[in-house]
Amino acid sequence: MRLGRRLKVIGDGPQMGRLRRMADTNVKLLGRRSDEEIRVHLARCRALLFCAEEDFGIVPVEAMAAGCPVIAFGRGGATETVVDAQTGLFFEAQTPESIVRAIQRFETMTDAFHPASLYARATEFSGDVFASRISAWIEACMRA
Repeated sequence: MRLGRRLKVIGDGPQMGRLRRMADTNVKLLGRRSDEEIRVHLARCRALLFCAEEDFGIVPVEAMAAGCPVIAFGRGGATETVVDAQTGLFFEAQTPESIVRAIQRFETMTDAFHPASLYARATEFSGDVFASRISAWIEACMRA
């Protein structure tokens, strides 16, 4: 079940050759890109498709900071950063069918994702916010 949507893949790795051979004409494997190029792509795309399961995963936060909603695998750190139906959507399994369902759901609700809200969510994970929260936690522990 293929949607035929354009997909740009940024990054590199040992599977790049195999992926290039598998990719349809609507898929562009861009390889490694500079941080600035990545920011430009995030600012212009309709959504970030994040299929990995990571402990935290900074990529979804960077996407939201650029005003880009996230369609993410609903496991790992993405579940702590992405808010379903507010800053993005989750898919249940790392399968084409599950991803297709999530993309179709996303396409019915694109007006629900507002760049200012996405940016506001991303700022909750900034270094300043982290430093403030960890300092408050340490002070509370010391008082206890």
